[in-house]
Amino acid sequence: MGGLSGAALKNHKNYKNFQKFKYQKEGSILDNYVYKDVPTFDVWTKLGLDKLPKNKIQTAPEYRTYERYVNKYADDYLWFPGDHKLKFTGTPEEKTAKAEIWAKKRRPKYMVKEMLGLKDMKKKERQNDPDYEYYALFLKLSGEK
Repeated sequence: MGGLSGAALKNHKNYKNFQKFKYQKEGSILDNYVYKDVPTFDVWTKLGLDKLPKNKIQTAPEYRTYERYVNKYADDYLWFPGDHKLKFTGTPEEKTAKAEIWAKKRRPKYMVKEMLGLKDMKKKERQNDPDYEYYALFLKLSGEK
């Protein structure tokens, strides 16, 4: 398959196996990041999503990898919350993307609050926190109240 590109690559008899191999390899790398408790923002920057214009982020192939990582991290956090030291870093674009991904997967509200550092706050205090807008976005997109 070396030297092939475009239609010739996609029509090669081993292309499906190659794609499957790439997907599994990527999954192993992401699993290792989860194991090492790599913050989602670090993965966002490793993938170069911080360098893309806002209107190109969600259509970039790297975004699918990021979405996959956010979901793997959230799944692991739900099962093993003590294994993770949550870090509340990130750009507005990255936090918006996370809120959208969580809403799409219908993540529990308590988990989203924890991930945004809003867990132990009273409602009024939470609403004044700078990360509340991402929680509100999650609620809106997921149809929660």
